[in-house]
Amino acid sequence: MEQFKISRTLITLALSVILITAVILFFKRTIEYRTIQFDDIIFADALYPQYAQAGIVKKIFASSVYIGVTSAYYRPVLPLSFCMDSLISKGKPDYRVNHTTNIILHIICVLLLFYFCKTYCFPLLISFFLSAIFALNIFSLHTVAWISGRNDSLLFIFVFLSFIFFIKANEDKNNKILFYIWHIIFFCIALLTKESAFMIPILCLSYGLFLKKYKKSIPVYCVWVICMITVLFIRSKYVNNNTLFEHIFNLSDLKNNIYMVCDYLTNAFLLSKDIIYPQFSLLVFIKGTAIAAMLVIFGSLSDNKRNALFFLSFFIIFLSPNFLIDRILFQGNRMYLPFAFLLIAVFYMIAPLFKKYKAAACCITFVFIICSALNANNRVNIFYDQDTFFSDTDDMVKLKSNLLWEFKLLTYLNFIDHSKIPLETLEKRNIADKNIIQILISVNLQLENYQKALEYALKYESFLEKDKDYYDLLIFCYVKLGEYEKADQIKALSDK
Repeated sequence: MEQFKISRTLITLALSVILITAVILFFKRTIEYRTIQFDDIIFADALYPQYAQAGIVKKIFASSVYIGVTSAYYRPVLPLSFCMDSLISKGKPDYRVNHTTNIILHIICVLLLFYFCKTYCFPLLISFFLSAIFALNIFSLHTVAWISGRNDSLLFIFVFLSFIFFIKANEDKNNKILFYIWHIIFFCIALLTKESAFMIPILCLSYGLFLKKYKKSIPVYCVWVICMITVLFIRSKYVNNNTLFEHIFNLSDLKNNIYMVCDYLTNAFLLSKDIIYPQFSLLVFIKGTAIAAMLVIFGSLSDNKRNALFFLSFFIIFLSPNFLIDRILFQGNRMYLPFAFLLIAVFYMIAPLFKKYKAAACCITFVFIICSALNANNRVNIFYDQDTFFSDTDDMVKLKSNLLWEFKLLTYLNFIDHSKIPLETLEKRNIADKNIIQILISVNLQLENYQKALEYALKYESFLEKDKDYYDLLIFCYVKLGEYEKADQIKALSDK
């Protein structure tokens, strides 16, 4: 018996090493990647001067997620993680540090899922297969390769730690109080990570009452309520809820988010391509609806019906808070935590096959793991920077609208130096108009980058009216650059 425990421990350790190695080998190339979206620009670059300031931790907890500025989100754990990155990079933006942190967080999530599954759900081999699918898939790619996608891996860690310690508190009577304390600690941290964490009490209560028949613990339920009310009260002081209310009662957003579920399901099971700007497709909607119906049917007919339907329901429950906001991009990171629950539900449905047809089930699962990894591998390079990311789309209308929105927000947040990045992307995609060029010139003048302002003025002279203001702009730039002869030439030309 003792020898069996040792061999099982060694096998578990070996499988864990395989998972870690696979994640590192797959994602190590992303360490050299840069930023791709609005949140990256803020957290991994623009806010870095503030991370080194005295009292930054207090400021983070007394602010919305965008430090010092009102927004719809109160998520202090995310900027805190970037503060830790800043300490490693000695206060200077270093995307390699940011991406390395993302990979480490993903490894922790994979190992947590592996531990949870082998301890509470499945035999060792099935737990390994499930964790391998989770480790290398399109949703993990969006979470790891996108720097700000780490918010969902952070959420995953604290949700699963809180859930695991809740189970331990109910199954280990000797350490019940200690485990409940850890459960509450991780619950509170999760609440400060992302709004989806408000679903944790529902998860724990449902698991305890319907699956395991745990005794009711009124004091713990009361602590849940107190924690949630406290976070909601603090949140109300620093965030603007008007944006959320606008989306809640917007039928167009509801339709888009229902389609989002179908889109994610086709990506999860049919390994279809993730479209940067998803557009409603009847075929994707039909496929997604069919997959959802099949999951419910197979779950209902499964030998593990209760477990399958339980985790299937929490796939939707943890995805549901995303219905409060519109989905502009594919945003596979939204599916990161729900995908873990979906995988657990599916493996409860197919677990009997591993008993009856072990070799065939293992082969098919292994092939799916490879296909899922290859699907993600085909998309990994688009995450190198903003140019490669947005070059993957042909929807110029949405691209222009999205990047102009990013510019306005960065300007509102007073990150003038970084506000030109989305406009430069538009210029490189050759979809800049007169208004965009004028803004680019204006921003570069504010930043005293006269060479760049001059380049845009000359390159896009056909967009601009050759009036006195245009010539004055050229003269001003040439004078600032010390090219007085050219300034005189333009002055003479303007006088004519």
